[in-house]
Parts: sequence; structure tokens; C-alpha cells
Amino acid sequence: FALATLFYSLNEPSKLLSSGWLSGKQECTWTPMVECDVRTGSTVSKLNISGFDLQGQLPKELGSLRYVTHLDLSKNVLNGGVTRATTGWSELQELRLANNRFETVPELMDVMSSVTYFDVSANNITGEIPVFLSFASNLAHLDISSNSFSSNIP
Repeated sequence: FALATLFYSLNEPSKLLSSGWLSGKQECTWTPMVECDVRTGSTVSKLNISGFDLQGQLPKELGSLRYVTHLDLSKNVLNGGVTRATTGWSELQELRLANNRFETVPELMDVMSSVTYFDVSANNITGEIPVFLSFASNLAHLDISSNSFSSNIP
């Protein structure tokens, strides 16, 4: 349901359709873009749709994918916010949003202690660097370059 909603909210991109999305098969077979937890075989754990020139905003229904550990939406033309779509994601470890048109840093206060990779470089983000980034105790990679921040890292 959530991935179908994403597909339709991005104006039914033909690149995703030709890659097996909405093929009538289970979402977990839409590889390599979708990976599922090996224990359940049905819980989406990784979503990688980078470089598809996707345009639009992320639907709030993505929030139902609560066990996603890796999200890569880099190299698209996505805008709007990410926070609403990732609310409740308790397992998130990697967030790759580089080279889009996002205007805000996603509010991930709930999961920042588990995030190891955070890349929002080359977007349209302005304002202060969020304080919640200082709570990222396991962060191994942080890239916020090529934005217009007006403060130092907290």
C-alpha cells in the first residue's frame, strides 16, 4: 500500500514501472530497489530509488513502513518535507537524500541515536543546523554540504 501510494504521488514514473513496480508481484520482489527483512519476508527494510529523476513530494503513507533501516532517495527532484513520511520509523540507520530539492532537514529526533549515515547535501535547505544532529551518537557519516545553513554544527 505505502509503495503504491508513493508511486502514484510521484505521477506514476515510467522508470519505476519498467523496473517492476506494481507488477502484480509482492513488493519484496521489486529488487534491487526494495529489500525486505529476511525473517519476515514481507516487511520492507530497505528502499533505494536513487537516480530515477523522481519529482514531487513524499506521501505521509510512507510512515507505515515503520521498520525501514535504509532509505536512499538521492539524485531525484523531490521536494517538500521528509519528516511526515518517516514519522515512527524506529529502525532507521541510513538516510540518503542528497541532490534533491528538499527545503528542510527531516526531524528525526526519535531515531537519531541509531542513525549511522545522514546525507542531505545539495538540497535547498536554509536556516540553522538542527540541534537534534548533536544527539546522533552512532553517526559515522554526516554530509550537509551545498546547502545554505546559517549556523555551525551544534
